[in-house]
Amino acid sequence: MNSILFLLSDTQSAHNDNHERLPDGFRAAGWQVATAPHGSLVLASGQLLCSAGRVLDFDRIWALGFGEQNTFFDRMQLLSSVPSERFVTTVQAFLLLHGKFHWQAHMPETYVSNDPGYLLAQTGRSTDWIVKPTAGSYGREVYRLQ
Repeated sequence: MNSILFLLSDTQSAHNDNHERLPDGFRAAGWQVATAPHGSLVLASGQLLCSAGRVLDFDRIWALGFGEQNTFFDRMQLLSSVPSERFVTTVQAFLLLHGKFHWQAHMPETYVSNDPGYLLAQTGRSTDWIVKPTAGSYGREVYRLQ
């Protein structure tokens, strides 16, 4: 049986139910599912542990959200000791691509810039646009423009 560990934010956003929906979906598909708060990660005697057990005992690890901001980089350093193929979204993607752009090959035509003029210039290419922050939106500040 395949196993997956979901690392969850210590406090879940009321705007997002991924912390319930995704583990339930994996359980329904026959996976052994465990959840643990991001904040429960510890290194003890050379082993990465969390409240659900030894992290390397899971076939897949899916970090949902970024967890507490003030410990983010510390946790990413701990998680970087785990082989990247175990992650749904790799530590490198969280650090460099903020999670979303890890999936860029599967995205529709995408433009990213801090320059509003550049983005406005791209709108002539299509009549429908989804506009959202690259990180930390949790479903907020997402708009459909026509």
